[in-house]
Formats: sequence, C-alpha cells, structure tokens
Amino acid sequence: MGGSPAMQDVTALFIALGSGLLMAAVVWGLWLRGARRKPPHGAIPQMAEVARLGEIFDALPVPAWEESEAGRILRVNAAYAALAGAPPGAPPSVLFPPGGAARRAPAGQPDGPQFDCCSAPLPGGGRVHLALPADAALSAEATLARFMQTLAKTFAHLPTGLAIFDSDRRLALFNPALGDLTGLPPGWLSERPTLVALLDRLRAMRVLPEPKDYQSWRRHLSEVERLAREGHYAEDWALPGGRVLRVTGQPQPGGALAFLMEDITGEVALRRRFRLELSLGQSVLDAMDEGVAVFGADGRLMATNAAYAALWGSDPGALLADLGAADLLTAWSAATGPAPVWARARDFLASPRDRRAWQAEVALAEGGRLCCRFVPLARGATLCAFRRRGGGAVASPAHLPEADLAASEPQRG
Repeated sequence: MGGSPAMQDVTALFIALGSGLLMAAVVWGLWLRGARRKPPHGAIPQMAEVARLGEIFDALPVPAWEESEAGRILRVNAAYAALAGAPPGAPPSVLFPPGGAARRAPAGQPDGPQFDCCSAPLPGGGRVHLALPADAALSAEATLARFMQTLAKTFAHLPTGLAIFDSDRRLALFNPALGDLTGLPPGWLSERPTLVALLDRLRAMRVLPEPKDYQSWRRHLSEVERLAREGHYAEDWALPGGRVLRVTGQPQPGGALAFLMEDITGEVALRRRFRLELSLGQSVLDAMDEGVAVFGADGRLMATNAAYAALWGSDPGALLADLGAADLLTAWSAATGPAPVWARARDFLASPRDRRAWQAEVALAEGGRLCCRFVPLARGATLCAFRRRGGGAVASPAHLPEADLAASEPQRG
C-alpha cells in the first residue's frame, strides 16, 4: 500500500476494522463454491447455512465482490450494486479494476468517494474483495498535512535551528535557520541525510570541534546519539570566527530525535564582559589603601578587598556563608566595644534613600583609633571603608560566623 507512513497507519486501521467483514466474505465464498456442486442426500442443513452466509455477505455495509482468476466479477453484494448504480438483475460493472492502487475512487467516478481495497484468495482460485470507505482516513491525513504545514511555517520563522531525525536516523524535518547557522546547503538537507552523515559533514566544515583522531570522533557520534535519546545532550560548539552554537538533543515519540541549535554568541560575549567587569572592579577595590566592604540594597555583603582582609585578619568575601550587614557590624563592634558610630552605621545601611557620605573615628579596644567612612552608592548599595590611624592590622580579629574555618584566611591571588 502506497502513501506516507502516516497514511499507511491510518489505512491499516481501517483494514483491521474491516478484517472481520473480509473473513465473513471469504467464508461465504468457500461455502458458495461448495454450493455449486449438487448437494448429497441429507445436506439440507448445510445448504441452509450456505444461504445464511449469503445473506450475511449481501448485508455487509461495504462493497464486497468475488472475482475469478481471470478478473471477471462473479458476485457482488447490495452495497456494491448500489455504488455501481446497476438496476436489479443487471450484470455487475467493474468498479475497482484489478491491479489498481490500494486507495482509489470507483471507475467512472473520479470525484466520487475514495475506498481502501483489500482482498483475500479463495481455495481453488479467485479472490474475495472488500472496499472500505477512506473518508475518515483522508480527513485524518488532511488534518495531519495542515498541521505539518503549520509547523513548517512556524519553524521557518524561528531563529533556532531545528533538525528532526526519524527512527531510522534520517533527517525528516528541518527549518531554514539550520542552514543559516551551520552553512549546510538546503538542497543537501532536502536529500534527507542520516544523522551520522550530517555530523560528518559538519565536522568536515569545521563546525564541530575537531577530535584528535577518527576513532574518537566515531565514539563521539555514538555518545551524541545516546545522550540525545536520553534527553541529556547539551553542548556548546565554538565555530571559526568566534561564533558559538548551543546544541541540545531531545527524544521524540516513535524513536525520533530532535536537535535544536541556537546562536549564543551574544550571550557568551555578555558573560565574558560581565566576568571582566567583575574582575576589573575587584582589581580597583584591591588597589585601595582602605579596607572596603560593599553591601547591596538588601544589606547583603557583595564584595571586600585585600586591604580589608589585612586590616581585620579575615576575608568575609572568601567565606561560603551568606553574610549581611548585621554580621559585619557585630564583628566590627567586637574590636572597639559599644560605640555610637556602629548604631549610626546600622541606620545608614538600613535606609538606602536620601543619604549623604559621612565619616567618624572610633577607639580600638587594644589602643589606637580606627577611621571609618560610609558612602552611598548607586541602586541603594553602600561602601564601608576603614583605615587604622598609623597603619597596621586590628590586633583582635573580629569574629564572624564560620570565621573559625580555614576559609577565614585571606584567599586572594
């Protein structure tokens, strides 16, 4: 039976539904062949059963007919006669010539209903046929075709490249973005290459990372397919010229695989720029003589510098703990004892609006004085800067949460 796999599946469903009718027709043909012979004495019950099977055959709701080995129609049922439009007693016309397509319209009715024809051989020669209405199958196929067209139009406008491989790992569907991102010719993609052939071509075009040898490349292909089957494949491909593609593989129904390709060059560049700015900002802080701690608008510690670690004997920025202003204020006041400066600092950090920079000095418990400076920053952040008058570190390290861990030692390169 011809047609697409989807059409074949739908047609097979209708043939399965009509298999019982076909079996009844075959049984009728077998009994009818026996009825042509003169019945032996006492065979009246068998003849009655043959007649009953004939009634069943004639009552089938779909066209059914018996053909000789030469293709001549021997008998038809009422549904066949009605479809042919033949008057009672007239010789049956050939609606479905032998050797035609499995799905077809009756002869002389090109715009008529479509039928899926199936048949079974009879002992002694000849065949019994059924014509199953294909209306539902045609409707399903038309719906599927419209759905595929909608998908194709949708995928055609996506910036993400799409490649779907069937269960035989041949390319079943792709969109224009796939060729735009990889440089693969649309004509070649239309030839439905295999997954291995597509990846081999990408490797030859230096779109894929080049392995050390061909054997490792073949192992890489097997790993790509396995991870995609499990829905775990995700890899960034760095292309010549600086472009970066993110490729993910996902399993699909029926054993198919879908690969998505997205150009993340801009995202990668933004991440690199962000990391560079963070590194540059930290370098600026580390170049300052004052010990600096920066807090966000929510009061959480965002950064410290090398001078802070040297002054206080610990680096809260290197701790895994999520420290806030209250934790650091407690640690600072432990080195000086209660002082008005810390209460004012607490209020300053808790009020991110309408603030002005201020500074103060506080006496250290060990002797000496600590210069403190508090500066409002953009977006509600706050900079707290410290310097011991005369230089040197605070002799009694401030005790922070988890400061007893080894991570409390300065960890700066």
